[in-house]
Amino acid sequence: AANVAMEALDPIKNTGNSHQRVFVVEVMGRGAGDIALWSGIATGADAIVIPEREYDIEAIANKISENRKNGKDHGLIVLRRNGRC
Repeated sequence: AANVAMEALDPIKNTGNSHQRVFVVEVMGRGAGDIALWSGIATGADAIVIPEREYDIEAIANKISENRKNGKDHGLIVLRRNGRC
């Protein structure tokens, strides 16, 4: 399942790069974040949000802003929130 998610995330990341966009992509996984975690690591996501860990939306926004200041004009956030997907 992580490979399927990774195969879907790669073209999204490329589109974000060519169009200077940040994409937030929610992946499958019932109540667990394993697929989001492994596919996010494999594709080099800027942030990975999983139900097993607390997250700070401001920290994620700051990271994307910092990336822009450093010349990276695209981003990918992979998430698997708690609840139904």
